[in-house]
Amino acid sequence: MDIRRRTIAIIAIVSLCLIGGLGLYTQAFILSEFVLLEEDILDQTIDRTIRIIDQERSFLSASVQDWAMWDDTYLYVQGLDPDYPGRNLHKTVFDYLNIDSIVITANDGTIAFGHRYDSLTEEYIPVPDSLYALHRSVLDTGREELSGFYQTEAGPMLVVVRPILMSSGEGPVMGTLLFARAVKEEWIEDLSSQTGEPVILTVFADELYSPDISIQKDDHLITGSKVLTDLSGAPMLTLSVTMDRTIYAKGLLSVQSAFIVIAVFALVYGIVIYLLINQSLLKRITSLNREVRDITKNSHMNRSVIISGEDELTELAVSINSMLMAIHEDQQIIRENEGRSRLLFNSTIDPMLLVAVDKDSKPGEILDANLSALTLLGLSYDHLIGIRLSKIFYIDRDMQGLDTQYVIGFFTPENSNPVPVEVSMHSFFLKDMPAAIWVARDISERVHIEEERQASIEQIGHNIEQFAILGDNIRNPLQVIRGYLSLFEDRTEYVEVIEDQIEQIDDRIRQLDEGWLESENVINFLRRNHK
Repeated sequence: MDIRRRTIAIIAIVSLCLIGGLGLYTQAFILSEFVLLEEDILDQTIDRTIRIIDQERSFLSASVQDWAMWDDTYLYVQGLDPDYPGRNLHKTVFDYLNIDSIVITANDGTIAFGHRYDSLTEEYIPVPDSLYALHRSVLDTGREELSGFYQTEAGPMLVVVRPILMSSGEGPVMGTLLFARAVKEEWIEDLSSQTGEPVILTVFADELYSPDISIQKDDHLITGSKVLTDLSGAPMLTLSVTMDRTIYAKGLLSVQSAFIVIAVFALVYGIVIYLLINQSLLKRITSLNREVRDITKNSHMNRSVIISGEDELTELAVSINSMLMAIHEDQQIIRENEGRSRLLFNSTIDPMLLVAVDKDSKPGEILDANLSALTLLGLSYDHLIGIRLSKIFYIDRDMQGLDTQYVIGFFTPENSNPVPVEVSMHSFFLKDMPAAIWVARDISERVHIEEERQASIEQIGHNIEQFAILGDNIRNPLQVIRGYLSLFEDRTEYVEVIEDQIEQIDDRIRQLDEGWLESENVINFLRRNHK
């Protein structure tokens, strides 16, 4: 990948990272703000619903307080005003106060009045027995009021119970007054219309109770739930408010819009950055690369590159020019050294071969050869280079000398007999490739002298053997002569002279035997050491 493509790739990666990073940040920040706003509105709706319920309870409490401290109610419990129900507790009162149960109880638990009114059928229905039990809860505890949700046989109700007193506050408590409103669909619908969101009141059925608001979400709806307690503070009802996630949808739309804006910005940013980099760097780098490649292709190391500007690229061009000049000077030195080396290589009298070394450490192809080698082998340079050494050279084990640092073998010229040579090898690495210089010396004359010396030794040995035979041939006649001298006992003067001469001859032969023995030892030594 060239630098231009790398630059485009880097800009693309940076742009994608910018889009991804800003996109994730925007989604995390903006969308979270919309989610928080949605949850805050849901909390406010639940709080507003609870305040509406508290207002209803407060209104009911105020009504009970007004009626419980009304003197007519006090007199009615005492049995002093029998017309009180017909005058004050008729059906219209239930609709006016928006309640469905009224219970008036004396101190001893006697029920003075207990009715429950169904506004739909406009008929009285039985009052749940559990409402009567609240009478003792107020009187026994001495509380001024008992208000809140209460679970009855007929379902959950909002109840308020107060003791009946004189309006002046004097006199004993004469009983209790209870107003109750059933938690019905009509009331829940009224709550929904007041809050503007669907409201649901259900009996609490979870085992775990938390006073906090719990929130559940899906892609389209968000529901908040709050547990409402009864008169004793125990969880009784679950208030749930469900809202459409329009705010969240607007948040998603905002995030998508922001992502599109970021993507367009990143694209424009990438294009502008690329144009700036291309104008200030890439074009100049391309021009510099073109000039350097042209210099390299044409081997014009004495040329120089030209880059306009005053920055690091200009300094790089100056450094390249210095490098080219140094390379040009080094090449001249190398060419001069190569010329001298080639001249020395070709001027060497001994044949020299540059041979590649195979992986098995055996000689391989011939890489170079001097003029002496070409002359010895009778081959042209082009014909010799590239062939394997084994085609023109072999080792004769019988010709190895005592000096083990040399290899003695035979070069096989094309049109002549094999030439015995003595070869020395020097291994080294040529461009990370194992190679060896073979320096050969023609030992034809030495081999010829060695052959003549070997023949001389053999001839001397043969002569010594002949001398030994000659000595034996001389001794035998002397012994015969000595034997015949015993016949001339009467001529002693002649016998002594002949005996003396025989002794002298035998002594000369003995001296020859001793010399022959020493010569034989010499011959054996020469034979052992000059094979």
